[in-house]
Amino acid sequence: DVACNDNDRWVARASGGVYFYTNAGLTSGMYLSAGGSSWNAVSNRERKENFGSVDVQALVARLAEVPITTWNYKSQDATIRHIGPMAEDFNALVGGLGGEGEDYINTLDADGVALAAIQGLYQLSQEQAARIEVLETEDTKQQAQIDALQLENADLKGRVAVLEQTVGTSPSS
Repeated sequence: DVACNDNDRWVARASGGVYFYTNAGLTSGMYLSAGGSSWNAVSNRERKENFGSVDVQALVARLAEVPITTWNYKSQDATIRHIGPMAEDFNALVGGLGGEGEDYINTLDADGVALAAIQGLYQLSQEQAARIEVLETEDTKQQAQIDALQLENADLKGRVAVLEQTVGTSPSS
């Protein structure tokens, strides 16, 4: 049996899962699967509109400026720690975030920002890998030129030494 043994607490047991929809059409909301422990948000493309692209590299740059700190809620014991940005900073990353409440961070948006940042970092790493490949090729060519010049220099030194011996001079005279 599940019992609510504290004041101001809500306890539920639903072995078949829990569903919360926030509109009559059942097109927005979330559910907790039977036996599950995390929410599944409605996120199907057919239930969304007004798509806009995201400059993921610009987002990464803006995200790098957002302070990420540890903290506790004033209503909780100071030993209970959380980590993350403040809603004001997070919601300023992309226009329209915080539209459901400036004091809140929507977890679907937090996931989206994290995934966009991963894409931006992947793009940067691919660009860097390509640049490294170019530099390594240039380095290989330059090393080959250095090696050829060193051989040519050694050959010329040998020829100069032979000429100096022939004319009876030496580098010290």
